Amino acid sequence: MNNNYEKDELTQSTVIAIAKQENKLLAAMLSNHKQEVEPVWIKSSQPGDTNWLRFAQQITGTHEDGDNKIVIVGFDSSNIIFYNIEAPTVKDEEFAAIVRLQTETRLPLPAEQIEFAWRKGESKNGLTSVTVAAAKKQQLQNFVNDIGGVKPEKIILDCQAIVQVWRKFFGGTEKTALVLNAARHNTQVYLAENSRFVNAVNLDAGEEDFSTEQSEITHRFIQDITCAIEMFGLASAANVPIFLLTDGRETINQMANCLASAGLNAKAVLPKADIITAGQISDKEVYEYRVPIGLAAIAIEDRPDEINIFKNLYAAKPKREKYSLLSPLYAGAAAATAMVLFIIVLYLTDIASLNSLEKKMQSTKAGISIQTLAEKQELVKSAALQRPDFLKLFTDISADKNDGIKLNMFDFKKGRLITISGTAKKDEQLYKFQKNLKNKKGITEVKIQNANKDAKTGEIVFNITFHYRNFTKKGIESRVF
Repeated sequence: MNNNYEKDELTQSTVIAIAKQENKLLAAMLSNHKQEVEPVWIKSSQPGDTNWLRFAQQITGTHEDGDNKIVIVGFDSSNIIFYNIEAPTVKDEEFAAIVRLQTETRLPLPAEQIEFAWRKGESKNGLTSVTVAAAKKQQLQNFVNDIGGVKPEKIILDCQAIVQVWRKFFGGTEKTALVLNAARHNTQVYLAENSRFVNAVNLDAGEEDFSTEQSEITHRFIQDITCAIEMFGLASAANVPIFLLTDGRETINQMANCLASAGLNAKAVLPKADIITAGQISDKEVYEYRVPIGLAAIAIEDRPDEINIFKNLYAAKPKREKYSLLSPLYAGAAAATAMVLFIIVLYLTDIASLNSLEKKMQSTKAGISIQTLAEKQELVKSAALQRPDFLKLFTDISADKNDGIKLNMFDFKKGRLITISGTAKKDEQLYKFQKNLKNKKGITEVKIQNANKDAKTGEIVFNITFHYRNFTKKGIESRVF
């Protein structure tokens, strides 16, 4: 018998994008609300945690309908070589052969070791401009292996994301411009034409080089930018607008001023004010998460002309299938689900024995044993017990006879030690309070921090930190708008 099913259509209305930044992973969810792209939340892994699959599972599992979100992954384009070539405007098949021939003559390694992709640009006087991206095939394959089970819908180059975020979030409207993305030790220079990424060059001067005044660094930076403009084939360096994305930090302002002092049309640009106001997201957050925000914005716009250098190495995951009620597999799953609910009701009302439950389950032919369901129920109960009950914690602490102790502040945040601040009249009272906390269920590693005697009141001002159940275990950092 054939199974009847219908495709679960994924839409571009909500997208999650993930990118690596130095020693951690960043993610952003964007939605297309009334034709406006808006941030929904931003999240990051802990520094040093670059496990793509674990992070993806954490961020997609914390919101409803996580499986229905499109997930995009960004690739660091500083590892890619870009070429701009021209080819005769001919039929597509002939054009592709000409582009391949011209590209292979420029490659630094044998063609079988290189993966490349290209995209057409403008056509003038019988010639069409082409942007070519090339990288070592093994390097790209290693990245595909790293992202492993994430199975994103697309892998997009972060250079395209920066141009997109400049357009959508930093107010970029110029037909031709240089967009500079400064990092700590380097700066990527991107050529944008007609709202698209066209070319790139990577400079070895970054923010930290401008943290102190060094004439040699500034002179070299000006020279490198001028050379990049010439390499991109732009007519007049003085007239090309240059935008440095920023959140207002002084080092990037100095980089912009350095270029402007040399007669270049350069300035630092902040995110648009209406984005900040509407989304309750700060300049700093838009800037820090600029790559995943740009990646998600590209996916929502769904432009067909992206440079896909992974097309021969990675295929998107198949879309999920929904089984109809006529499907035996679906019917079996539905029967099993109904039986779980039935057993929970019986469990709560205590109106049936295990033997009667076993007989009822056998009659449904759901293929599930009472032992399996009992184990699942125990897991549910166990998970519930692990949830932090802060009201009970407050009540328990207040119920103790902690003479001489006055609490002023109770600070708690997921993944961080809980801190209690207060005052004690005597040392003995503080130590007794610490002992009482240690005896509380779920509280561990109680430590007195910064206990000092107040010169005016004579009281001991203290902080106490402790772990509480699983709440204080480190996880991902998040911000929801």
